[in-house]
Parts: sequence; C-alpha cells; structure tokens
Amino acid sequence: MARKSRELRLAQTKDMIQKYESAGLGNDKVCRFMRDMEYRLECNKALSSGRRNWLDRIIDEGVPAAKNEERVNEILEAANLKGMEAKKSILEEFAGKVRRGWSLSEKQEKWLSGMLSEAEDIRINGIWHPSDELRADIEICMRLAKNKNGWFWSHKPGASKAYGKVQDYMTGVTTRVDEWACNKFINVFKTIMKELKTPKHALGAMCFIGYSKEVAVIADIPFVNDHGKLVYPIIASGTMRNESAGNILKRRPKA
Repeated sequence: MARKSRELRLAQTKDMIQKYESAGLGNDKVCRFMRDMEYRLECNKALSSGRRNWLDRIIDEGVPAAKNEERVNEILEAANLKGMEAKKSILEEFAGKVRRGWSLSEKQEKWLSGMLSEAEDIRINGIWHPSDELRADIEICMRLAKNKNGWFWSHKPGASKAYGKVQDYMTGVTTRVDEWACNKFINVFKTIMKELKTPKHALGAMCFIGYSKEVAVIADIPFVNDHGKLVYPIIASGTMRNESAGNILKRRPKA
C-alpha cells in the first residue's frame, strides 16, 4: 500500500470532520480524535503508528450509517433552519444519539419534540420578532439592566436566562428571540415600566426633593438615563436638572 503524504492525510481528515459535523456527530469521540489529529498534522507533529492507522481506518470507513435515517434528517433539518441557531448544537447532539441508535429518555424525547415543533412553527409562520412597541420597551429595560450587578441576576435564574437571550438578539449575536424571554425580561422592571407609562408625578406638579428639602416643579416626563436610573427633569432652586425618581416626594419632608 502506497505511503500517504501528510498533506493528503490532513485534507482527508478535514473533509471527514466536516462530514461528521454535518451528520450531527461533531461531539462524538471519533470526531474529537480527528480534530486532535488535524491539529497535530497542521503543526507538522508526527503521529504514532496506532493513531495514524486509526485515523486512516476512520477515513476509509466514512460516516457511520444512521440507524434511523429519516428521523436523523428531520432533526438536522431543524438544526440548520434559520431561526434555530440557539438550538443548533443540542439538536445536532440529539441527531448523533439517534444516528447511533441510542434510546432517549422520556425527558429527552419531550425536549426534542418541543424543539422540532418550534422548527415547524417557524416553517409555517416565519420567525417571530418583537413589535416596534415591545422592542422600545426592551431597549429601555436594557438600560435599566446596566444598574443591576451579578448578585442580582444570580438570584433570578429565569430572568437571567431571559436577559441573556434578549441581549444576544438585541446585539445581533442571534437572529431570533422567543416571546417568553422578552416578556420575562421586561417583567423584571415592571414597576419602573409602569411609572414610565403612568408617571407618579404629573407635568407641572409641585414636589419636594427628599435629601435637600428643595421645592421643585416637574418639568418633563420621566425617562431612564444612560446609567439605568429612572429620573424626572425638574426645576429646583432656579435651575433645571434630572432627579432620581426615588428622591422626589409629593409632600414636604419633615424637618
């Protein structure tokens, strides 16, 4: 048998890695082995005879035949569907399990079924996107989130997960976000969002500043500043400034 050159073996390894990944076997131990050999070949490192023989045998045998090809194809089609990017990795992992004929637990079957239904919904109805009004609320909440630290989010795992999804969508990391994540994220700031839409202090109303005991007038509607604080524009002591909502009182503070 003719000796195989390093360049040919590397090219064949790259091609086989791609085929394994396309078949949903990217996390398979065989594929991980091939990536390791790819790195060694690219670095011009020598392969032991055992590794070289196993790599060549994998290349010669090709991708293992699927035990349930129809279902594997269904899962991979869902994984590669635009709008399913966030689920692509886990769907490919399921495709690998099904390809090898492994049984899925009841919980895994339910999870897979839900993702396949989600993909089918996208095919029929298209990718869901937040309305202009909802998007405007999300942008406000993104500014409010700047005022929250890691400790805050660590005690709200569901909201933290939703925040991550929304943030990825708003920054262009992903092309899709689900309605649940949007509503869950906005609900974290429901009290502030309510005050933005129905202000506690009316335009032109007299008020008092708690820490300075100044008499002030509400000069404009409230908004969220770049630091994630809800503020009202006010006129106090002859000047206009933005004051934190928590410092504004309707009654004069006691001396």
